[in-house]
Amino acid sequence: MGAFDRFKTGQTVPLVSYGGVHRSEAELARPRSVDALRQAFAKASTEGRKVTLRGAGLAFDDQSLGDDQLLSLERFGGVAVNPAAQTATVGAAATWGEIARASLAHDLWPAVVVSSSQVSAGGSLSANSYSRFVETYGKESHWIERFSLVTPDGEVLDCNRRANADLFRATIGGHGGIGAVTEITYRLVPLHGARQARTEVHKAHTHEALIALMREAPAAPGEAVAAIVVPGTERSFLLRSRYVAGERPDPLPGMMHSTSGWRVPLDLAGRSTFVSGLVWRLAHAWAFKEGRSYVDDLLGFTFFMDPNSRAKRLGRGVGFALRLSQQSHLVPLERAAQFLYAADRTVKAHRIQPILQDILLVPEDPDCLLSSSHALRGFLVNVAFEKSSPSGMRRIEQGCAELGTLCADFGGRVTLSKNVHAEHADLERMYGPELDAYFALKRRVDPLGILSNRFLERLFPERMRASRARA
Repeated sequence: MGAFDRFKTGQTVPLVSYGGVHRSEAELARPRSVDALRQAFAKASTEGRKVTLRGAGLAFDDQSLGDDQLLSLERFGGVAVNPAAQTATVGAAATWGEIARASLAHDLWPAVVVSSSQVSAGGSLSANSYSRFVETYGKESHWIERFSLVTPDGEVLDCNRRANADLFRATIGGHGGIGAVTEITYRLVPLHGARQARTEVHKAHTHEALIALMREAPAAPGEAVAAIVVPGTERSFLLRSRYVAGERPDPLPGMMHSTSGWRVPLDLAGRSTFVSGLVWRLAHAWAFKEGRSYVDDLLGFTFFMDPNSRAKRLGRGVGFALRLSQQSHLVPLERAAQFLYAADRTVKAHRIQPILQDILLVPEDPDCLLSSSHALRGFLVNVAFEKSSPSGMRRIEQGCAELGTLCADFGGRVTLSKNVHAEHADLERMYGPELDAYFALKRRVDPLGILSNRFLERLFPERMRASRARA
């Protein structure tokens, strides 16, 4: 069942971000084909409408929210795996759960798979997503062979690293500002019978020790290395994972095990910073054993955020306002520990505490203009907060804005794929030349300035106004 099956084309539909922080209403259009999509763009151009693209609607921030017309791409589905070529060609609405299962049937696997099975391929492409395997496999852009792009002026283009290469680099991670992606081809990796993930746990007790451990023992080929910092402390876990076959199941503890019966209650209880902090402290002291290996089912290991989605649906159903905000900061390798200490002081000053703080080592990304790792290798420090009160959310926004300034001062970038509370001036410091190139391409393929969303309007208001003024 599609997200908007209960609505008719032309109706006004309510929209909400995944985190529950942002809301809007827009007039719905649900094209079934490329021709229908081109007609929808032509009609919007004639009427002077502002059009927002939307896939599964699971963007953290307001990337898929608009106030005028919404073009839902939910009817562009389908997954076709080519075992000989080791590729999968998918519709923009295909979910990563569907893509993973179809690939698994041929003993193949997407190198980069997001942590929720319900995210659409078009949505993750627009964010240039990453996974725990980012250190060895890179971001999603590295594994995209090609895609079909429908531009607002009606062109249908095949984009890859040779043909329309500039649009290839701008659309991936372009947050729906360049055109509508209808079909994508990904390269896959062979599994050789692996249906499990083995994770080895190590612990650190200071930020310096953790960063040194991650730098001195980098991920081996095909290995994932991720760190989790216990909120409000310097204690941390280092998780090393790889795909394996035929081992005795021994799942990770409940807070990391997606099929555990404890996950939904833990995620609901985690809306309290006190409870989440206590759970992570107990996990570091007792649940996770130093040097021990855990073995999980491959799908459960991959889609570990699915219980969080179920918890959110359950919470909303009984009246809980579960508002989640995540901001991610990519900082240069040599300044990571210093940034962590400064971030600790910042969140304490604003009386906010993360419910989750995780760290990944991210290689340079040559393929995506608006990637935080474009020409920058560093540590990605992600902080997640959850609050129900408006005053608490204001403190989070103010604290994250200060973290954004701190990140810019350290020579880093706030990633645009999560929530972004950074100041306009700081974003210009981080992305200035890349923004120049991105908006130049946007003016070329969207000469009337009809493609828009709240995210681009909020973060880059002057550039978006300039695009419309030229139109």
